[in-house]
Amino acid sequence: MKNQITMGLLGVTVALLTTTANATELKPYVGLDVSGVSFEMDSDVSAVLPDRYTAVSPYVGVELSDKFAIEGGYIKSSEESKNVGANQVRLKFSGFYLDAVGKYAVNEKIDLLGSVGLQRTKAEVEVLPAGTTGDDTAIDLRIGGGAEYALNDKVGLRANLRYINYEDGALQYGVGVNYKF
Repeated sequence: MKNQITMGLLGVTVALLTTTANATELKPYVGLDVSGVSFEMDSDVSAVLPDRYTAVSPYVGVELSDKFAIEGGYIKSSEESKNVGANQVRLKFSGFYLDAVGKYAVNEKIDLLGSVGLQRTKAEVEVLPAGTTGDDTAIDLRIGGGAEYALNDKVGLRANLRYINYEDGALQYGVGVNYKF
């Protein structure tokens, strides 16, 4: 895992150095994604914990060129629950992330996106009626792809699919909108 993080950070650093040398104008933007998140879990864990969530993710980014951007954001999930015997198990998660985003223009309106980055995730669990609580925090690699459609020069719509290496893995799929300044 440490090697994956090191290689990811090295790749982002090299991309930043080569891209910013050619950048003529930085273009900041903000956005909001709504996602479904599905966790891979072994059978013992999935018998106790919910494995599907809805999440919202506001983010900010800066286009360093027409082919490369840096994006950072916050993700917060819905609280989901599962009944296990006489108990109810509730789980929710939140986190911060930083991604390097590569862009390939298919035409004037459509860009294909690829991203790699890191996410700090905190999962919180509560068992009722016992009132037992616990949490887990981890920093993990994220890899994703998607497409963005430019409605005009300022507003874009995007769809994305992302793998997050949290625990046994998580798949995030969503849609969103962004605004370029």
